[in-house]
Amino acid sequence: MISRLHINSTEVLISKSLSDFENEFNHIFTPYKRVFLLMDENTQVHCLLAFQRVFPSTIEINKIVVAAGEQSKSFTQAEKIWQQLFDAN
Repeated sequence: MISRLHINSTEVLISKSLSDFENEFNHIFTPYKRVFLLMDENTQVHCLLAFQRVFPSTIEINKIVVAAGEQSKSFTQAEKIWQQLFDAN
């Protein structure tokens, strides 16, 4: 299952697993030209290639990587992530 969060003209999609992501990929991402993948360092090492294989080459993939661990689960880190997203838009 993929959760959706709408903020102004931006849609944020949240997936808990690669299989959920792959199952819903075709009808969700067809209209998109650019996506952002938010991940921690461990996910980047172990899962990023699997996610990248799902996207066609016509979609620009932008990565936001945070440090692994509980210190990355903070309001300060969330603010930095949102700023990166706003700056990229």
